Amino acid sequence: QSREINGFSLPGGHVYITTALLRLANENELAAVLAHEIGHIVARHSLKTLQKSQEYDEIAKSIGELTGVAGSTARDIGVALGQMLGSQLLTAHSRDEEREADFLGVRGMARAGFDPQGMITMFQKLERIEQQDSSLLGTLFSDHPDAGERIENTRYEIARMKRSR
Repeated sequence: QSREINGFSLPGGHVYITTALLRLANENELAAVLAHEIGHIVARHSLKTLQKSQEYDEIAKSIGELTGVAGSTARDIGVALGQMLGSQLLTAHSRDEEREADFLGVRGMARAGFDPQGMITMFQKLERIEQQDSSLLGTLFSDHPDAGERIENTRYEIARMKRSR
């Protein structure tokens, strides 16, 4: 019974949708959210993110070791800088995964017989909510591309699908 509007997938193929999102979305918009989350599962994003996170942790440790020759404070600063860099790289990686999940989702919606415009209207609703009361979205948009970009990308992909029929 969360007020937070969210949907997410976990390793193993589990998809979760909050009741607030269920109340907000119509059938096509709910299909868009589910298709997007299935896109994450199909592309194995959780596993890739875990692997990238481990790689970035190793880089942070290496930077710490390299700067550690100047003393423990320098080592700690080196680790912190490495972690900040890793966090930035992981966010960029996450945004690319979101774009890929959108792409896979809109195509999956069309194949399943849903109107892919539902993805656009869902993004528009989320964009309005973000402007009115971003706390309802929790951290949903922190690692996602801008809603306007996602709307444009989805419009482009829908037009591409229509041309290729």
